[in-house]
Amino acid sequence: MGKERKNTEDADRKSGQKGIRARVVVLSVPLIILNAFWLFANWGVSGYDSSQSFATIISLFYNVIFCMVVMLIINAFLKRALPKLAFTSSELIVLYVLLTIGSVMAGHDSTQLLWPMLAYTAWFASPGNQWDKFTSYMPSSLTVQDKNLLKTYFLGNSTIYTWEHISIWLIPVLLWTVIIVTMTLVMLCILALLADRWTRQEK
Repeated sequence: MGKERKNTEDADRKSGQKGIRARVVVLSVPLIILNAFWLFANWGVSGYDSSQSFATIISLFYNVIFCMVVMLIINAFLKRALPKLAFTSSELIVLYVLLTIGSVMAGHDSTQLLWPMLAYTAWFASPGNQWDKFTSYMPSSLTVQDKNLLKTYFLGNSTIYTWEHISIWLIPVLLWTVIIVTMTLVMLCILALLADRWTRQEK
């Protein structure tokens, strides 16, 4: 057992010297999409309505842990049957980080609440709350303010898959996506600048 572990560590060290292979990033894309769907589904009918906990309100996201357990099982098989296709420890760590970041973006108190909020103030504005006083200051390109077009969104009995419905959401969603991606890139750039100091000098 000790010899096998040593061989595995040596193989990981040699693979790590060659860098992280691009297939990890490619694999993360469909997994992030599936995780986002899982999180949004959990936020809806299976979330609030059933009093289940949300994956992203605890420090270790159980959706990511589940994916990594499955990946470890698959990787154990690959190491025995197809060692050249097996993932190294470094690659699995990168996959974990990518899935975690993707889950943060799609998780509770993030985009799960952002998208409804784009139309919330316009629809629920009333003489009582006087929200119309500040909604006029909100950029129209970043929100959905046409109350007539929001009827089907809040009242139902329709589908999003019509151009009339897609068109009112297209620009706000695209602009907020750009904002979120930019903020994420800035965060990662700051992390890259400070990572060495945080991990080696100020433990």
